[in-house]
Amino acid sequence: MRKDGTTELRKQYTDRKPALSRAHSRLRSILEEVVRTIEDKALVRARVQDTRIKTFSSLQRKAARHNWDADEAWRDCNDLVGGRVVCNNVEDVYRFAELLKEHLSISWGIPVQEDYIKQPKEDGYRALHVNFMVENFEGRFFRPPVPCEVQIRSRLQDAWAGLAHADIYKQSGLPEDLRARAKDLSEVLAAADTIASGIRSRVMRETTPSTQRPDLGRISEEGLAYSFRHVFGRSPRDYVVRQALDLCDRHQITTLEKLPELLRRASAFCSRVEDTYRPILGGDIRAEDFFLVALYATAEGEDAAIQLVRRNALQERSELEQFMIREEGRELPPTIDDLITILEDPDDEPNIEGLAQTLGAVHHCPICSVAIVEPFSFAEAAVQHYDVPEPDDGRVLGRIRSAIWASGIETGDFDEGKLCQYHAHQAAKND
Repeated sequence: MRKDGTTELRKQYTDRKPALSRAHSRLRSILEEVVRTIEDKALVRARVQDTRIKTFSSLQRKAARHNWDADEAWRDCNDLVGGRVVCNNVEDVYRFAELLKEHLSISWGIPVQEDYIKQPKEDGYRALHVNFMVENFEGRFFRPPVPCEVQIRSRLQDAWAGLAHADIYKQSGLPEDLRARAKDLSEVLAAADTIASGIRSRVMRETTPSTQRPDLGRISEEGLAYSFRHVFGRSPRDYVVRQALDLCDRHQITTLEKLPELLRRASAFCSRVEDTYRPILGGDIRAEDFFLVALYATAEGEDAAIQLVRRNALQERSELEQFMIREEGRELPPTIDDLITILEDPDDEPNIEGLAQTLGAVHHCPICSVAIVEPFSFAEAAVQHYDVPEPDDGRVLGRIRSAIWASGIETGDFDEGKLCQYHAHQAAKND
């Protein structure tokens, strides 16, 4: 790319940074929403490893590699915003990809899937890529959509990328034997993924009960499977039955005769469980967890079971909160001047959402759950955190608020502060 092309690309990058920031926030919300919708988190494990805006230097290198001019770079680069999701195994990779595509708006076309698991790259890289466009609303105004790429990998595929791919991808002139060894490592880890898939298939196998009611006066796999299907209309997974058998052994449960009544959706016990679980985690308890809690209640009593539900829900909520904190890397810079420098640097990529979470200045749209940063709360919390002297606080407050608004991150609608700009726009149209 010629020097004048680089200058134009930088200018466009600066001008479009707010749009990239909005798309980045929206992508993060989409991925987190998909994680929350996974039906069986005991088996399908996925975490959002990273999301990012493509840096100017990275875009410049890619443009030079493809001989793009500035306009072509913005038109043809399909990963201006990107995300990386890591799953426990290959089956979960494909399942997550399907859930992701189900959550995407079809307004901007069908997502494109690139399968580098079935057809690995020459260097051994394996992953599933999903490319799509993210809506881009600035207040009530529509802007061109932003291209995004999500890389979905198994744990072992991600391990290979960390161990080998970065080393060989960013270096030229490496001996061919080193490239070959990296590819060998990819093959070894792929074989391990295949073994893990076999284990998962065995655990996922359903325990199909007899159509005839078994003897519930004793503990058996048939009785547990029958009770589960009788209430939930489907056979339980093998691992659920084994967890139930282990629970019976630990709590000396000798009969299943009380279980059907506790499992009934219309039972008072069911209502108590839902009333305990829902306020803490905001959803309904999984069928598998309810089944085990009801079984626990047959031995320890309903009150003890309700306490167990509360403890488990609080622990799960705590783990989710800690996970989010780790994911966002929410560490405040050492001084207020450092914070302002980060926020105002057009070439930097501050994690404003993460900083806002640390300062308690973020909430979520009640409709789409997108994170909304509160500029006034952010600035006030920052001034308090850094103990800014009173003569300077007005200037600091103004600079922080201005930097957040200029960043293009989702700050909500001015009139409908609880809603994101998009849904506030939709609500206004419906009025």
